[in-house]
Parts: sequence; structure tokens; C-alpha cells
Amino acid sequence: MSNSLQRFNLKENFFGKAVLVANTSRAQVGARGSGTKVKYPVTTQNVGLAEIYVTEARRAEEVEIGEEFNFGQILIQPSIRSIAENNQSTFLTFTPLASSAKKGNTVDPVSFSKERSEDFTSSFRTGNGDISAMIDIEKTFGDFVLISVEPKVFRDAEGQPTGEIEKYVIQARSTMNNEMYSIDILNLDTSVRELPLFAHFQLTGTVSAMLYRDQSQVENIRVSLSLKADDVKAVTQSVTPKSETAKTDASKPAETGNNNQKGNQNK
Repeated sequence: MSNSLQRFNLKENFFGKAVLVANTSRAQVGARGSGTKVKYPVTTQNVGLAEIYVTEARRAEEVEIGEEFNFGQILIQPSIRSIAENNQSTFLTFTPLASSAKKGNTVDPVSFSKERSEDFTSSFRTGNGDISAMIDIEKTFGDFVLISVEPKVFRDAEGQPTGEIEKYVIQARSTMNNEMYSIDILNLDTSVRELPLFAHFQLTGTVSAMLYRDQSQVENIRVSLSLKADDVKAVTQSVTPKSETAKTDASKPAETGNNNQKGNQNK
């Protein structure tokens, strides 16, 4: 089981309005050979300070400090950073990669401050790996394709199974990135038990998404994903992306959507 997550789609309404607070610059971020990107230091309605990178310079319009601007679709590239030689002390970082940036109007600082979200936070981060408020599940994964379903039972103080079902664990494949995922389903009356092999489904109800370091990776520090949902719903099979589309580099996200509306930030 992979559970690997190299990048994910940010919810369209996550940042809110964005204003440039320092000069733009060229920067090298992401995988080697992915090219130079344009860095925009910004403050937004929902996040006090963030650095957003536009992946193609020709789509990065010049913006003056104090001016509002709009981003295209934003992909988040998570990574695990080490602060000790033995890699035992690590922390999670996010690199926002935008498909474009377009100039807007000059912002009134007083009005902008009053429009800050109630969920405003000082920086773009998550302390415990919880990205539930950030990730667009459907755009990131497309449909899931059912491989197997297994009931998990409670165990007593001595570690013996009680026979009482705690949850169901699904093994499934994403149609967008072709990765395999283990998903916990909390509804004990879930309809997933009736779905056939290779049935397409989507997650419903409250969905929890947590990033963590895969401890099985001794040399390569890989970001993995834990998914939980209330239930699933069967869907008509959508068009599965071609393999080359699923492996598109983060430096070339599709230019759809806009991430400059009000949203929530996990603190």
C-alpha cells in the first residue's frame, strides 16, 4: 500500500484576497530541473504571510507592492524537512505552486484589515499534519476504485479481538494519480460492503486528511497520507487520466479555478 502524496489541489477559496507585500523574485523550488519560478510574498484575508510560486514566468504578471492580484489553480507540494542529522526531528512544509498570477487593484489597507477572516492565522502551516481544511479531495484524487474492504474489530486490554466492529478499511486506487490508498470508513452500515471489485466511489460526510512521515522509508523521507471518511457513495465511472497526465510535474498545473476567495485554515 502506497499512501504516498506528492502534491494536492488546494481548495479554491482557501487564501481569500491576496496582496503583494514585497518585491517578486525568481526562485528555484521543487524538484531539480523543474525550472525557475516567480515568487510572490503575500498577505491574504486568511493567512498573514505566505510565499506563492507561479510555475511559468510568462503567466506571472508584474504586480506592485500593495496591489491585489489573483492566482490560478494552486497545487501544494508538501515535504518533510529534517533538523537533525539522524532525521529523527522533522517538520512539515508546504510549497504553493500557482498556474498564473494576474494583477488586480490597489488595496485600501484599512478596508483590507477589516475584511480579515475570523479563521485568520499568521502563517501558512499545519502543526499536526492535518490538511482537511486545505485539500480539495475530488480534484486531487478524482474517483477511487475499490480493491478490497476489511472490517477492523475492537481488541480488549489483552489484545484479543472482541468481535465488535470498529470501522471498515478500504484499499483503493485514485484515478487521478494512480496511487493506492488505505481509507478508514467510520459508518458501520456503510454501503461499501455491497460494492463490487473495481467499483468507482467518492468519499462522503466528514473527510479527515492527515499527512505524516512514512517510517518505513529509512533513507528517503516520503510524505504519506491518512484518510478517514464517514462513508462512500458509488459513482459512474469517470474518464481515467492517461498515465502521463497523472504524472505531470508540479511545475505545470492546469490553469483552472481561482484560489483568491474566503476559506479556512487549520491551525
